[in-house]
Amino acid sequence: MDVREPRDVDVQLTLRARGSELVSTFTNDGDAPVALAFWWNRTMRVVDDAGRIVVPGAGPVLPCGVAEDLELLAPGASFERTESLGCTQPAGRSERIGWSYDVAPGTYRVTLIYEAPPAHGFTQHAPDPREFRGRLESNEVAIAIPVPPKKKRFGLF
Repeated sequence: MDVREPRDVDVQLTLRARGSELVSTFTNDGDAPVALAFWWNRTMRVVDDAGRIVVPGAGPVLPCGVAEDLELLAPGASFERTESLGCTQPAGRSERIGWSYDVAPGTYRVTLIYEAPPAHGFTQHAPDPREFRGRLESNEVAIAIPVPPKKKRFGLF
């Protein structure tokens, strides 16, 4: 099989809130193993209380000299991961890959989007014929970003 050809696989993506944290679950509902890459394959749609889409800023730059190991899901298996509101920018890359949501305290609706290959085209792993190819969108979840606690100054207040 040419690794560039789409595969007929059945992967489900769900998202849930755990306090102000987001947790994704990828489940292989197909009959064959499927490999997933996570570095730079995820984006988010974040909507504020007023219904406006929040535009992400650039992600923090991170050196990227190590290849990513793909997560292999057997048929019926699931993989769970904590999702941050940001993704690093590989050092030395001119195209925008990384992103970050610097959101104020409040309630937001978030959808996780997984795309392989990613729209920007950058990956850092060896091709694998079992790799998922396509786009998934999770369910939308609400998260509350709390007001950070006030910092104590010299332990006086």
